[in-house]
Amino acid sequence: MNVTLNSVAIVQTMFAVRVIDRFRRIASRSTPDQTQPIVDGDTRMSVVVPVLNESRRLTRCLAGLAAQSDVNIEILIVDGGSTDNTVALARKAALDDPRIRVITAGEAPPTTNGKVHNLEAGLQAADPSSRFIVTVDADVHLTASVCRELLSRAISNEAGILSVATRQQLQSLDTFLLHPSMLTTLVYRFGPPGMLTSDPDLVQANGQCMIIRRDVLDAVGGFAPFRHAIAEDFAIARKAASIGYHVGLLEFDSDATVAMYASASDTWNNWPRSLPLPEQQSSRRTILGLCDVSLIQTLPLLMIGVRLLGARLPGPLVVVNAALFLLRLGVLIGTARAYRPRSPLFWLSPLSDGPVTFALWRSLLRKDHQWRGRSVSRGNAP
Repeated sequence: MNVTLNSVAIVQTMFAVRVIDRFRRIASRSTPDQTQPIVDGDTRMSVVVPVLNESRRLTRCLAGLAAQSDVNIEILIVDGGSTDNTVALARKAALDDPRIRVITAGEAPPTTNGKVHNLEAGLQAADPSSRFIVTVDADVHLTASVCRELLSRAISNEAGILSVATRQQLQSLDTFLLHPSMLTTLVYRFGPPGMLTSDPDLVQANGQCMIIRRDVLDAVGGFAPFRHAIAEDFAIARKAASIGYHVGLLEFDSDATVAMYASASDTWNNWPRSLPLPEQQSSRRTILGLCDVSLIQTLPLLMIGVRLLGARLPGPLVVVNAALFLLRLGVLIGTARAYRPRSPLFWLSPLSDGPVTFALWRSLLRKDHQWRGRSVSRGNAP
């Protein structure tokens, strides 16, 4: 038995080296330029907001976009067949702000990603003179300078794609036990935000608030090739990186906040759908990433719990898992700044690591997923 358990410690150590080396590589890369150059007022951006039954969240999103007064933008609200008050709200906002246009994309084809369908319709309707396309989800609220900072950082860093590491506004206390654990799975697989890279295996992206150079979108074929991607943001970013463009996920001076899910059950039922992130990645890489989560994020707490209950474990296994548990606490402290305001329950979120890991493996093995009452089938983009 001891031989078997010591073998587990050896395997954990091997995967820990992968994770720690990933953190080291990101920390050693030069920090992206955070200067704010004067942006030419003629630099045109098209902000595309894909919507489907977003009447509860759209007003706040539109208010944030309307506040972007120091950049040359158009705002395209692209509807994919809403049956609530979404279109009426968007049209009312368009009466007050001439930069806003409402685009009717129609219902997405069966089994395809409806967001991608809307984004492609927005791209086709965008001003041809726009050098940048910005995607913003309806649950995101931007402070007044976000679009300017996005544009400035993209230009100063010569980035093809740049995403904002949004601040999380959780809407129920119970979500603090679950959401941070899910977010942490991204950190273990891809490292913390803050790096520009053209390595597809290190790419991070966040389509909730993302700027893409128009020529980069042209190079990857627009949004349409990714209509069967569940996580279209990672798919597009990895494709762009694979052909040499620099991609980054950065924390911004300006504030962009997102209220993703209404409750813990809403989070559990929906976020694991996209979290495995196999898009534009080999199956081997995807499985290794989930093994990082299973062995380095999740297993140490289980081992510590078993030891505290009185089980006799080999010394090497105890030492390895104690060290990995300290690493988990360090990552927990590091991700705390993503949550504002933050409940004390946040600090108990590692207790959800086991169920979350199970949910990710289950989602990876499923091809068909449900989102907003539609069936979406995961496929491979070219």
